[in-house]
Amino acid sequence: MRWSLQRRIHELKAPATAAHGTTFKRDMLLLSLSDGVHTGWGEASPLSSYSGITADECDAALRPRLELLAGADPDDPDSTLRGCAEGLTGPTRAALEVALRDLAARRAGVSLLEAMGVQMGRPVEIRALLSSNDLPVAQAEAEAARRDGFRAVKAKLATGGGSDHVRMGALREALGPNIHLSADANGAWEVAEALIQLELLAGTVDLVEQPVRGLAEMREVHGRCAVPLALDEDATEPGALELPPSADVVCLKLQAWGGLDKLIKAASKARSGGLLVTYGSTLDGPIGIAASLIAAQAVEPDLACGLGTLDAFEESFDALQIDDGEMSSPDGPGLGTDPEGTRC
Repeated sequence: MRWSLQRRIHELKAPATAAHGTTFKRDMLLLSLSDGVHTGWGEASPLSSYSGITADECDAALRPRLELLAGADPDDPDSTLRGCAEGLTGPTRAALEVALRDLAARRAGVSLLEAMGVQMGRPVEIRALLSSNDLPVAQAEAEAARRDGFRAVKAKLATGGGSDHVRMGALREALGPNIHLSADANGAWEVAEALIQLELLAGTVDLVEQPVRGLAEMREVHGRCAVPLALDEDATEPGALELPPSADVVCLKLQAWGGLDKLIKAASKARSGGLLVTYGSTLDGPIGIAASLIAAQAVEPDLACGLGTLDAFEESFDALQIDDGEMSSPDGPGLGTDPEGTRC
């Protein structure tokens, strides 16, 4: 099995601002594994302001593990992972796991969805991201999302763009009453501030992601506010998916969990713990989004997913287009697409 590891930079059309920082471009690693005929693809796309992990760290960790692939069975990704993936960070393991599964599925001539035992996945409802920190621009984005058939949108909180409840009120007015509006604080508040902000947001937003950091803090806020809450940054913490619940919803991300296998197991565990499930990304590239779509079709989400972020890039990815607020995995073997977003 031959491998190649390349650095990819994806420029954003406009800066994406969150409480943890502003992103201007996405720096990621592209992994290819080849048997000489077929190629499997994986992607490590850490967002350092979100996870504290950098592309350089992923590169340094992944290369020694790739040297262990010589002689590995390309048709048995699970055995290969057991032999060389222990201790890898989420983004690094995700790149390796997805590439191995993609290669095995392409060799078998089936989609990765079929290879994971799912014969037909339904289209995944997508949540539009209102990325601008400028209110008039965000209002225009909201109106465009409504016209384009989205039934759910998400905006950021605690970004320094003025009063959050005033901004959310203006976005609600632009969206109308029937579109699901979620808002993400990225853990920016302390408990007391979160309770004040959530009271102001009640009746305007339908869901708030990660108002505070820490499971104990989330459980306290969850028990004292009327607004439904979602786990995001704390979703991978020990005990996060178990009772007693610290939120109503969990947002699961491929890069955080470290691959499709772990993401799908987390979704099942979350359901057992009484949580609703949705899937998101940290501005992943096309390989990461294609893999996340497979997870979302294998274990269907309860809410619209934040997987429609490829529109934020300067490039266009033809195989991963949104149609009337929905996306499906591309037809074809493996992931059904390549790093350029071309249909296979």
